[in-house]
Amino acid sequence: MKFILRRLAFYMATAWVAITINFILPRLMPGNPVLELFNRLRITATPGAIRAFDIAFGVSTREGLTGQYWSYLGQLAHGNLGISITYNPTTVASVIGQALPWTVALLGVATVLSFLIGTLLGMFSATRRDAYPASGRSTGRGSSLPGTRSVTRAPCPSSLRTTTSRGALTS
Repeated sequence: MKFILRRLAFYMATAWVAITINFILPRLMPGNPVLELFNRLRITATPGAIRAFDIAFGVSTREGLTGQYWSYLGQLAHGNLGISITYNPTTVASVIGQALPWTVALLGVATVLSFLIGTLLGMFSATRRDAYPASGRSTGRGSSLPGTRSVTRAPCPSSLRTTTSRGALTS
């Protein structure tokens, strides 16, 4: 139970760091994303339209950075991911929803392929015990895995050695 709680705390800390970085990075970028959107679409907008988009995207609010951060966390907790700047006026949740089936399909295909390839390589390696990947000869010290010993042939006792017609020793 202690392991699970420690692992859960680590995951929550990692998620908090990722969310915080996701909040900070766009605010460190130079320029205004609304003006970039209008420039990319080649739209000349009135100051009122720019102000409306600023409010919709949460760009220039009257809150300080900490207030924006807490507002961001609250919206994120409620599943409100905002409006996509790239696919305006589509919401971020609908963009993710459109891409999610393809992502899950790709994940499924990759998982099945990696399982099949890994199983086939394992079967191949098990049938050829003296082959390079299974022999542990990659380190030159008998084993490529820490804490394991390589199975090698024991030397033949000298009483069992014979000589060939050329005088070479065989075991």
